Amino acid sequence: MNLLIDKFDSKNLINKDDVLKIISTYVDGNDLDYLLKNVHFYSDTSDEIISLDNSCLGYYNATKKYIILNDDKIKKMAYQFYYRLKKIWNINDYYQTYFINFYCLYTIYHELTHVLQRLKYYDSFHNNSFFRYLYEFDSQLQKANQLFYNKNHDLFPMEIDANNNVLLKAYDIMNNTSLPKREKQILYLNYLSSLLLYYKKVNRKSVISPIEILNNQIKIIDLSLFKNEKLSKIDRLNYGLFISPHEFNDINKEKMHIIFKYKYK
Repeated sequence: MNLLIDKFDSKNLINKDDVLKIISTYVDGNDLDYLLKNVHFYSDTSDEIISLDNSCLGYYNATKKYIILNDDKIKKMAYQFYYRLKKIWNINDYYQTYFINFYCLYTIYHELTHVLQRLKYYDSFHNNSFFRYLYEFDSQLQKANQLFYNKNHDLFPMEIDANNNVLLKAYDIMNNTSLPKREKQILYLNYLSSLLLYYKKVNRKSVISPIEILNNQIKIIDLSLFKNEKLSKIDRLNYGLFISPHEFNDINKEKMHIIFKYKYK
């Protein structure tokens, strides 16, 4: 953790030598051992990431046990974020480094989450956990229709889970740096926005979830299987499952509070 904070505060970019140390900030114990044995990192000099999809920030290959980071895409995303923020607030150029590090950290954590999802799935073989059902839903539909999966990639439970949890994890680390409070809150706002990104509020009594949007396209899902009353609101948001209009409004109010609180500071 201290390494990352030092990197952000000294305005130095994360490099390849930092990656293993970054992994250790993500998990500990047996999960860390698993990651160190099952993950190798490469930059985007590999042709595979370019031929696969040059819009990807990163990619995990479970068979070959490596993660590729798309350096050019990470920097592009960071610069876009920086220039959007610069239109609203007076920020210095060194914030470009902050946001490159943020998206690098986000990408590493995102792909590590997919590795740990795989581990969690293997650990669930001896029970019929809800997580196991969601994981199999993703993987089986991907195998059955790769084109459909690629097109709707961001709507699947495991992808939403990785996006949301990683944004919160990366924000937690940035929150311990010298980055001003206002900029930290923008990163937290990204997390809140991600929670609701693929939900659609139809009216005061109805919210359409990502899993319903998928069902509208393929018409093969028994939606009752995705209703689990034991899951918390955050868990359901993290998997793109059903939420109530009241729950949608709670997150949206928190977003608006941050927007108006820091808009003129």
